[in-house]
Amino acid sequence: MTKMVTGIAVVALLLPAATAAAQTGTDSTPPAVLRAVRATGPIRLDGRLDEPDWTAGPPARAFRQVDPVQDAPATFDTEVRVLFDAHHLYVGAFARDTVGRRGVRVVGLDRDFDFFSNDLVGVTLDPFLDRRNSVSFQTNPYGVQRDLLAFDGALYDRDWAGVWRVRTTITDSGWVAEFAIPWSTLRYPSALGRGWGINFVRIVRRLNEQTGWQPWPRALNNNTMTYAGVLEGLEPPPPSRNVRVQPYLTGRVQGTTLAGRTTTTTDPEFGGDLKWAVSPNTVADFTVNTDFAEADVDRQVVNLTRFSTFFPERRQFFLESASVFETGRDGGNLRPFYSRRIGLDPRGSPIPIDAGARLVHRSVDRSAGLLAMRQRASGGLGASNVGVLRLSENVGRGNRLGFQLVHRDDEAGSTAPARQNTVAVVDGFLRSGTSVLRAAFSGSTTSGAGGDGAAGYLWAYTDKPFGYFGWIQEYVGAEYQAAAGFVGRQNYVWTSPASTLDLRPTWKPRFVRKFNPGLLTSFYHDADDLEFREGYFRVSPIAAQFQSGAEVRLFWRPEWQRLERGFSPVPGIDLPTGRYQFSQFGVTWQPDLSRPYWAYVTLAAGRFFDGTRQQLIYRASPLPGPKLRLTVDYEGNRFRDVSPARVDRTTHLVSGLLRYTPTPALGVSAFYEYNSTTRLGVWNARLSWEFRPLSYLYLVYNDRRPRDENGLPATRPTERQLLIKVTLLEQL
Repeated sequence: MTKMVTGIAVVALLLPAATAAAQTGTDSTPPAVLRAVRATGPIRLDGRLDEPDWTAGPPARAFRQVDPVQDAPATFDTEVRVLFDAHHLYVGAFARDTVGRRGVRVVGLDRDFDFFSNDLVGVTLDPFLDRRNSVSFQTNPYGVQRDLLAFDGALYDRDWAGVWRVRTTITDSGWVAEFAIPWSTLRYPSALGRGWGINFVRIVRRLNEQTGWQPWPRALNNNTMTYAGVLEGLEPPPPSRNVRVQPYLTGRVQGTTLAGRTTTTTDPEFGGDLKWAVSPNTVADFTVNTDFAEADVDRQVVNLTRFSTFFPERRQFFLESASVFETGRDGGNLRPFYSRRIGLDPRGSPIPIDAGARLVHRSVDRSAGLLAMRQRASGGLGASNVGVLRLSENVGRGNRLGFQLVHRDDEAGSTAPARQNTVAVVDGFLRSGTSVLRAAFSGSTTSGAGGDGAAGYLWAYTDKPFGYFGWIQEYVGAEYQAAAGFVGRQNYVWTSPASTLDLRPTWKPRFVRKFNPGLLTSFYHDADDLEFREGYFRVSPIAAQFQSGAEVRLFWRPEWQRLERGFSPVPGIDLPTGRYQFSQFGVTWQPDLSRPYWAYVTLAAGRFFDGTRQQLIYRASPLPGPKLRLTVDYEGNRFRDVSPARVDRTTHLVSGLLRYTPTPALGVSAFYEYNSTTRLGVWNARLSWEFRPLSYLYLVYNDRRPRDENGLPATRPTERQLLIKVTLLEQL
């Protein structure tokens, strides 16, 4: 505990001084201004912009390129106008394109589609004009919705879902998008002040061109509001303290088969969520008998490392406002708070959640969050209470200093004793132009023996137009524990410098957009004596991205391992202690993912500990889309002469996803996956119908079938589940 308090005090003293010294590097030119116009008549949302009001307001036009040629004029210009009335903010965009419908690239009709793989038009709003918080509404030519919240252009709530509508039409000269965003969906100050921050983005995918009304540096993105313009002329109604209620009803039938005997249970459930906008800056969420039946199933992996596998959060309640509570690092092995520790066991099976509450506040000066959840006793484990407090203070124009407290109280169960764990974090974010410094220090204390330790990381990087340069230093002590977090391993110091260049010389061939060679390094040492544990280089001396968006990369990965205890990367291969040095060579081809047919391939071969390994990763989409889409994935590893026993093994991980989306509101999918390492086959089939905005009907079938080495039913149970779920959203 002493170590924890001392470390936090040191970081708390150092970070404010550093943040005070940092400055944001934005252009000093006054921002461009766009004037919104009040609609004098009704606006019919049909994607046509044929009401007289659409010609009254001045347009935002003369878009400039962000990529491929920074600040060059857009190949096809875009015109955007903004209207409003007592109920909605309207955005009308005409995206010119001389090819018309033949030039449209849309991969699928799923909500929150991939940003880079589709034609797209979007608006980004900063209602508080703090140049830090933003909300984005985007669509493709088929009228599919994509929305998200962003902070500092670096932290995202991509799974935030707002109530809004959009309609589109495609013409011979381009396509039109008409947005209607209710005022109740937006959070804005009571006084209008200097206006709202605003920017527009467009992607012409067949040209792989990204443009903006007020362009931002290529290394940044359209959510970096320091480069945005200002929207004036708005007369919004007073912010409403609206209440959104979303009850659900689930009917579930589950069957478990073991040794030829099947047990069937029926489990109807009722519960729901409530969202209350306490003020324009503060939102409270409440959940009772929380159900995540519609969440995507976890994809299986072949883990050949000694790290624990990190699975992303897929449940909507925890995804929303997740960036407020995040103090870890994307892709990192240290996350003091990890929401999957609530309501899921280590295998990913659900544990009932009785109730929970979340309070989130965002303003020009700070953001704060409070989360409390009650997990029910289940499977020999006692009930658990988890509480998270998060405070983040903005310092200067682009910096912040934060504090987090995470507490978990596990009650005694038949298979586990009672335990309490508390984790405290101090973190900071400093930005100077395109250079960023992120740092966090964490300490833990746990009831009983052990569990009092420290951890932290420092990440410094710069993202220039000519490339990325970064250095990560991470430390986790032997006694550090985060019962409501994720820690990939204990007792290590991790060092990881990395660089990727963005080279666009004048002599490059016309079909090449850029050369991007890179170097990634990763080295682990024991934290107590700094003795080397393991590490690797990944060098990509030849790498290029083509004008279509396709990429090719050759790589070489030398690796060093020191095994202090036996290690089994796959069943049947047992490696003894000792030092190993080996390397692999490979090539990766990433296609233009916007095309109707494509295939992604990685081939690698070389040494693996004391034997050899050949690897094939293949992903293909053989159906045209966007309404009907089939994706096939395969990963194979062929091991030869590994371990003193000279074992040969081959692993297969194969999956297929077939999805039919006749409209953006209706989708039917079937997913199958088999992992030869775990001998587990998984089926997931679902129907999702959004019968009105954010109100859904789900029909889901899940099937988990373990097999033995001969492909026969294993001693583990087969689990089947059929459920129907209805959620209703009512705005009060």
